[in-house]
Amino acid sequence: MRTRPRNSPNATHGEVIGKIIYLRQNYHFGPEKIAMYLKRYHDVTISKSGVWRILNRLDMGRLPASQRSKRHDRRWKRYEWTLSPIFLGS
Repeated sequence: MRTRPRNSPNATHGEVIGKIIYLRQNYHFGPEKIAMYLKRYHDVTISKSGVWRILNRLDMGRLPASQRSKRHDRRWKRYEWTLSPIFLGS
């Protein structure tokens, strides 16, 4: 009978997971921004999918609606075209 592994040598270190949790809770960063921040300021290389898996495992996958970035309801336009009453025959 096989036994399960007793340790996981390639697991993400606890201090890195702590930094990921801190950045998510305090700055509301997404996985890509967290991975970039850790690489730039802490010299920790982790993929954005790895960050995403850690956040999902800790039930921090989606931000609450109040903290999510808002989508613009329509595209930006230089001019707004409307028909004036003169052209409508009134």
